[in-house]
Amino acid sequence: MKQLAQRIQGTVAVIGDIHGHTDKLASVFEKLFALPDASERTIVLIGDLVDRGPDPCGVLDMVSEYHRNGFKITAVCGNHDYAMLASLGLLPLMDPASWAERWLDHYDCETTFESYGVNFRDLIGLRKTLPKAHSDFLQAMPWCVEHPQFIFVHAGLDPYAPLDMQL
Repeated sequence: MKQLAQRIQGTVAVIGDIHGHTDKLASVFEKLFALPDASERTIVLIGDLVDRGPDPCGVLDMVSEYHRNGFKITAVCGNHDYAMLASLGLLPLMDPASWAERWLDHYDCETTFESYGVNFRDLIGLRKTLPKAHSDFLQAMPWCVEHPQFIFVHAGLDPYAPLDMQL
């Protein structure tokens, strides 16, 4: 899968920190898709699709399926998404930090393992169980999404650093 849209325009809807809450996401999607301009609106997910909530697997099923079916959805990579990818060896690491240890001990990721039917801390089992559509979607998330009027990021920008450098 190529990278999700990083430059968008037009009407947007922004949803942040879903954290495995499939039922709440489905409710928001239902309302958005009922709007008259639904086919023109881009939905921007502001990261943290996984961990904490009851069904991270269901969230990734939903968003990857809507994306595959042509809905205008993009997503910014959040720290929980990054920690999961890094822990599973699904992205190149720029620093030698032990992401697996960090993710397992500090990210409330037990529900992510549960939602995939894998024992907590079984990173190999989770990587084997993770559907390709899920890993593709997570790996395709950019760090930011630019709109003519907005810049969407997960954790913020540094007001003291040049914007061009951060983008």
